[in-house]
Amino acid sequence: MSSSNKTSLGLNAWSPSDKPVRQDFVDDNIKIDEQITKLNRDLGNNIVSAHDGKKLKLKYVKYSCPIVAGVKYQGKLNFASIGIEPSKVLDCFLAPHNSLPNDTFMSVRDDNHYAWSNTYTGTVVYGLLVIYQD
Repeated sequence: MSSSNKTSLGLNAWSPSDKPVRQDFVDDNIKIDEQITKLNRDLGNNIVSAHDGKKLKLKYVKYSCPIVAGVKYQGKLNFASIGIEPSKVLDCFLAPHNSLPNDTFMSVRDDNHYAWSNTYTGTVVYGLLVIYQD
């Protein structure tokens, strides 16, 4: 049996004088299984974190938009069109792997996401990570 030493998950942390028994391992496996099941469920629901009782979710969107140099706020992506209530959006970021033409900018304005460039005309493709409240 384990002493009163436990990990943050409540798993047994035996002392040298402890004599582990089978039930210790069974109990630890149940705790590990419960934590992994919860993590998989949360990841499947895109839950990033919970703060003050509010669940935050993360959604990845691959977006392609044509832009014309010098025209701001083009390529409008409305959050509602990707299943997110605009008022629930807390922030959004370009995914780190993006390679955009020089002088290409992204912006969030009026519940929409936009792209524009001062010098580039063509199509930009980028990934967007949207953090929103559930």
